[in-house]
Amino acid sequence: MTQSDAHAFFDSKTFTKWRENQEARSKIDVAVIDRLNGVMRGLNIVAKTIARTR
Repeated sequence: MTQSDAHAFFDSKTFTKWRENQEARSKIDVAVIDRLNGVMRGLNIVAKTIARTR
C-alpha cells in the first residue's frame, strides 16, 4: 500500500463512519463498566453491613 493509498483510505467517508462507530461503542462500554462498578460498590456496602450485624 502506497502512502497516497493510505492517505486516501484514512480520509475516506467509510473510515470516518467506522471511527465514529468505534467511538460510540467505546462510550457504551464505559457506561456499562461504570454501572457495574456502582453495583459492585453497593454489594460491598451490603456485605460490610451484614458482617457488622453478626
